[in-house]
Amino acid sequence: MTKEEINQRLSNALLKNKLISDKLELVCNISGKSRPTSREYLKAKEDKGIDLIEFQKYYVCRQALKQLKQCNSVTETAEYFNSQDVNKLKNEDLENIFKFNS
Repeated sequence: MTKEEINQRLSNALLKNKLISDKLELVCNISGKSRPTSREYLKAKEDKGIDLIEFQKYYVCRQALKQLKQCNSVTETAEYFNSQDVNKLKNEDLENIFKFNS
């Protein structure tokens, strides 16, 4: 099975499977804050050609994105949110963070 086929199966599972609580949420990979999302929002991202697995990997909330644009540092932004334990991203990921969140 190719990477594309695996991603397609995973994204289909995200969009079609009923969750127990029927809630979907995105979690910021810098601040740790979560926000509700919808299947429609995720489907719209996928329709634009965005890989949902990659989107989730690089997702940051609006406040973190704004702070990143000001200081251009994942480390400083994580410190701003006092979230060193939550930080999954590195400064090398900035290009992808801006690509998937702008």
